[in-house]
Amino acid sequence: MQCRTCQKWRVVPSKLKYEQIRENIIQVPFSCKYVHGWKPQVTCHDPTDISEDNGMAWAIDIPCIPQTPLGWERNITLRSEQGTRFADV
Repeated sequence: MQCRTCQKWRVVPSKLKYEQIRENIIQVPFSCKYVHGWKPQVTCHDPTDISEDNGMAWAIDIPCIPQTPLGWERNITLRSEQGTRFADV
């Protein structure tokens, strides 16, 4: 996720933690302070965890999606570059 203060990318340790953050991202914007829950030393002054030019495919998720129900899993499948839509959920 991207910190709203420093704009650096931080790796979230699990899909569940990501869904918890995303569910309330408008009310509680993500920042490096939030990372203290799993990496206590991280601040906005530290280097980014990952960079946009590392060859990975990037997608922006819709904010405030409720957490996936217990027993379900939200999967995203990227389409080919020629598709009119980027991915299927």
